[in-house]
Order: sequence, then C-alpha cells, then structure tokens
Amino acid sequence: MLEQSELDWLVAERPAPLPLDPATTMRVRDELVTCIAASRPGSRWLRLGMRRPAPLRIARVGVSALALSGVATVLLLSTGGTSSQSGGGLGGLAVQPAAAAPLAHLSAKLLDAPAPTGDATLVIRKQTYPSSPEIDGADLYADNGNYYYAPETSQLPALIKAGDTVNTDESDSEVRDIDAAKAAFDGPIDAARQRMSVANLDPVAISKTLTPAQATAAMKALVAQLPKPQQQEILQKLTRTQENASDYPAATALEQENGMIWDNSTDALLAGAGDPQVRAGVLHLLATIPQITVTHGTQNGQPTLVLTDSNFEPAGYQEQLIINATTGIPVEFYGGTTGQAPSVSVAYTITRVTVAGVENGDS
Repeated sequence: MLEQSELDWLVAERPAPLPLDPATTMRVRDELVTCIAASRPGSRWLRLGMRRPAPLRIARVGVSALALSGVATVLLLSTGGTSSQSGGGLGGLAVQPAAAAPLAHLSAKLLDAPAPTGDATLVIRKQTYPSSPEIDGADLYADNGNYYYAPETSQLPALIKAGDTVNTDESDSEVRDIDAAKAAFDGPIDAARQRMSVANLDPVAISKTLTPAQATAAMKALVAQLPKPQQQEILQKLTRTQENASDYPAATALEQENGMIWDNSTDALLAGAGDPQVRAGVLHLLATIPQITVTHGTQNGQPTLVLTDSNFEPAGYQEQLIINATTGIPVEFYGGTTGQAPSVSVAYTITRVTVAGVENGDS
C-alpha cells in the first residue's frame, strides 16, 4: 500500500493518465469490479454499489494510469478539494443552477422532519451487472458508527451477537460523511462543501502534508530501494504518461471538489438514509454542483427525483441516483456510458431499525 508521501508525490507531479478509449475503460472497470467482488465480499466498494474502483475517478483527481498497475483502490480516495478562499472552499457557486430547485425544496422540507426512531439504518441491496453474477447484500449502519455486512439479512443476527463488525479505517469515512452532511447548514456553504469534499480522508493523514520537493525526494528514495527492473518499469510508465499529457487535461480544483462532494455525499446518503437531517444536508450540498441535472420520474408508483452526474472522465460516462421525491431516500443507482446499458445497477430497500431488533431477527 502506498504511503501518504507517495500519494502527495503523485498529486504534486500530476502525471497525465494514459489515453484509453471508452471501450477499454469500461472493460477495465468491469474487470476491477468483478475481481474485487470475488475477493472482498465485505469491502467498502461492494457495499457502496461497486462503482468506485474505476479509471474515471483517477482521471478526476489528476493522477496517473499507474493506478491500473495495482494501486487503484488507494488512489481513488487520495485527494479532495483544496481551499483557495477564506471561507475554506473554492467558491464560485453563489448562484445555484435552476435544476437544483427540487433539491433545495426537498432539503428544506426534510429539515423540519421529526427525529428518526430506531438506532440504525438497514440497506438491502440488489446489484446487477451485464456480464457478472448478481451481488446482493445487507448493510446495517448503526448510529454509533458500527457497521455490519452480510450477503443476506438472516445472517446479520449472528454477526451482531458475535460483535463482528467490519469497521476499518475506510469505513470510518462514512461517519465523517454523515457528520459533514449534518453540518451542511452550519456557516457558509463554501466551507460546508470543502468539509464534505475531504470527509473520506483520515484527518491525521491530511495533516501530514508534504511540500512537492519533500514528496518527490521521498518517492525517489522509495523507488531507489526497488530492484532495477521495477525501477525501469516505473520510469517507463512515467515517461509514457508525460508524453500523453495533453490527451486528458488535468481536472481543475473546482472539478475535483465537485467530484468528491458527489462521491462522499452519495455515501452519506446511504449510510445515513434513516436520518432526515443527513438527507437534507446531502441534497443541500448536491444542489451546488452545476454538472448535476435533476428530473422528475416515477418508480413503482412513487414520485422520484433522478440525479444525474456527468462530471467524469472519460466523457460519456455518468452516474445516476434515483431518490424518493418525498423522503429523499435512495431507490436505485446506475452507472455507465450514456446511451448504453448500465455497467452496474443497484436497487435499494432502506428501513430504519434497531440493532437489537435485527439481532432478534425482527427485520
């Protein structure tokens, strides 16, 4: 696993990714999804809809195609937005797009909703892929930060009795995502955006920032310890990425911040779906991203809002989150190339429960 200094070096140097045509990009993405699904049944990627380990995220944060050689899951969470304004964020979003009106309206309504009953949110997922087996799962997010995963709901009681949570340093980010959503109305919106954009990052790691010179020196020292063939391979990859630097322009800081707000907000919307204050904060933040379009629809007879984010590289890929237009609770998620069958589809059934009730088999 890469150390923070190595990540800082990659961000500082910003080698451009190798050019990949859309077909290759989606094929590599599907292979990563299948591989991770088979090897890590309780992983963060699985329970978040199997959409994160993709080259599009790497292009978004401006790091290189080195991620395709085994460091993808590290680099995906390596950066968030950076501050250039006194308010703590990037600014430039004082006027919200007209499409954000439904989100703002629903967000205001949820702020007045009563506090939820229970002490946990249960998310039942049904994930389908065009060329891979279906993956179902039950995610139990307790309000105290504990997280339990099982392929089937019936398996959760035994895990709770055994105290078998699957919390890791990664899953702690859901707690930070939720806290950022709840704080979305505290102070200037610019500061709230910046907080959500880095909610997935460990605060301790954020504080250990290096100057580009320090990061470069640290990386060179690490590379020097590798066998000669590996050193040559790394140098060749860096040379290729620099030669193709113009093929994928680096994302601006604002584009990066918008991308990480979408990622972290949708994570919070699942883990905290049982709390209307979390849903209100998420919608408040998503309403500030111009690339998100909002349309009205229906799903199984219920009115919905369809949130579509097209802020990705390569162009043509988009993610779509469908929420209940009355409650803001997620209903379905789709990811894939525009005009083609989705590369991943996830259907959600979300309920508010108690951990004790699930342990007793009441859910």
